[in-house]
Amino acid sequence: MSNNSIRLGKQKLNSLFKEANLMFDNGQFVKAKDLYLILLRHSISHFQIELNLGIIYYHGNNITKSIVHFKKSVSIDNKSPIAFNNLGLALLASGDYKEARKSFIRAIKLDPAYIDPINNIAISYHELNQYPNSLKYYNMALNINPTHPKTLNNLGNLFKELGDIKKSIRYYYKALETSPGYIIAHRNLSESLLLQGDYINGFKYYQSRLQLRKSNSIVHASPSLPLLSKDLINTDHDVLVVSEQGLGDTIQFMRYIPYLLSRKTNILFSAQTKLHSLIKASGIHPNPISSKEAENIKLGSWLPLLSLPYLLNVTPQNPLVTSPYVKVPKSLVNKWSNIISEETRPLIGVNWQGSPESKRRNLIGRSILLQELKPFIESCTLTLLSLQKGYGSDQITECSFADRFVSCQEVISSEWDFLENAAIIQCCDIVITTDTAVAHLSGALGKETWLLLNYVPDWRWGLENSNTFWYPSIKIFRKKRLGGWSSVIREISLAIKSRYG
Repeated sequence: MSNNSIRLGKQKLNSLFKEANLMFDNGQFVKAKDLYLILLRHSISHFQIELNLGIIYYHGNNITKSIVHFKKSVSIDNKSPIAFNNLGLALLASGDYKEARKSFIRAIKLDPAYIDPINNIAISYHELNQYPNSLKYYNMALNINPTHPKTLNNLGNLFKELGDIKKSIRYYYKALETSPGYIIAHRNLSESLLLQGDYINGFKYYQSRLQLRKSNSIVHASPSLPLLSKDLINTDHDVLVVSEQGLGDTIQFMRYIPYLLSRKTNILFSAQTKLHSLIKASGIHPNPISSKEAENIKLGSWLPLLSLPYLLNVTPQNPLVTSPYVKVPKSLVNKWSNIISEETRPLIGVNWQGSPESKRRNLIGRSILLQELKPFIESCTLTLLSLQKGYGSDQITECSFADRFVSCQEVISSEWDFLENAAIIQCCDIVITTDTAVAHLSGALGKETWLLLNYVPDWRWGLENSNTFWYPSIKIFRKKRLGGWSSVIREISLAIKSRYG
C-alpha cells in the first residue's frame, strides 16, 4: 500500500470498497466506477475491483478499457472461470476471435460445466458464418443444459440464417418455454413468424421489441402518455404515433396515418424531420412533429409506428393500403426531368449500399459492391443514375463503368432531401436497389422497382415470392442460397436485356 493509501486510512479504504461494491450490485455503475478508480489511485489492487471495472467499461461500450481491466483480473486470480469468460466477451467485441476463444477455453478448463463460455465459442464462430463449428458448440452447451434459453435462442438465430425457418421457430418456442420473459427470444420469434407469413402471431410477438433494454433508441421519442391498447384503435381517441427504427420503416408504415386520420379526429404524427417535407407533400399528415415536440404532448395515448399493423390486423389478405401513397409535386418532377433530359434512355436508378451502422445480422448481408453490377451494366445500352447517398458513393469513381452514369450525377448525389429524391426517382425508367430506404421510397411512389434480396432477408419481404403485397410495383430478385450475388446479377441482366435488348 502506498503512502497515500496509508494516509487515507485502511478503514476508510475498506469502507470505500464496500460502498463501491454495493453501488455496483445496485446497477449504479457510474458511481461505482468513480469509487473503484479512487481505490486504484491509492494502489489498492483487488480482483473484484478489476473484474467489476471491466464489466462497467464493457457495458459502457469502452471495450479497450474493459479488456485492460479483465486482463488484470485474471492476472490476480487465474483460477476464475468468470473472469476468463468476461475477458473472452470483451475480446470478441473487439473482433479478436482467436484470443477470445483462448480465453473461453481457459474458462471451460477451469469449470467444464460452465455453459456460458461454451455458448460464447459458438457465437464466435456464428459471427464469422462458420455454421458447422458454431452448431457443434451450441450442441455441447445443450448437452450440459438442454433448456438453456440463451443457447436455444442462438440456435434459432443460426437456423434462421441458414433458411430453416421452421426449425428456428421451434428453438425460439423452446427458449420461451424455459424462460417466458426472455424478450429477445420473443422478438426473434416474431421475425421468423413474419418471414414465414404468419402475420397474426408475428405482429403480436413483435410488440415485445418495446420491452427491450435499448427500445428507447428504437422508438424516436418517449412520450409521457399511456400506450394505446388494441381495443381503443377504432374509437375516437386522441393518438400520437411515433416513428421508430430506420427511415425505410417510417416510409413503409406511414401509409397507415391517412387511414387513421379518416377514422379519428385527432392524430399527431412524430417522424424524422428529414421526412417532413415528403410527409406533407404526400398528404400523409399536414403537420408532422419532431421527437422533442412529441415528448411535450400531454393528452391522449401514443403508439410506435410499427405497432399499427398489429393494431389494425394487417395481413397479406388484409393489407388496407396497397396503392401508391407518396406524392411529388409535378413542378418538382419537371425540374429534375429538365436536368436529365439530355441523358440516353433507358435511365436506371441504382442503389447498392445499406447503412454500415446496422447491427442486425439479417441486414448486414443486404448490400452489394457497385462493381459487382458490371455484367448487368454490360448486358445492354443503358444509363445509370446513382441514388446512393453518403457511404458507398465513392464506389462510383472507382468502378470500371463510371462513364455510364448521368453527366449530372454530382448534382444528384449532393441532393439529400427526400422529396427531391422522390422526384428524381420518378424520372427513372426502373429503380434497382438492395434493401434500403430507397426501395421503400420507390415502392411507395409506385415506381417499377427491382429489389435485390439476401438469401434470408428482413422479415417484411418473406421468403419465396417475386412480388410483395406491401408494394405492387416491386419485383423481387432473391439469392437462392447463402453466398455471393452472382446468380441475382445474372437474373437481372437477363431481365434488363429482355426489356431493352
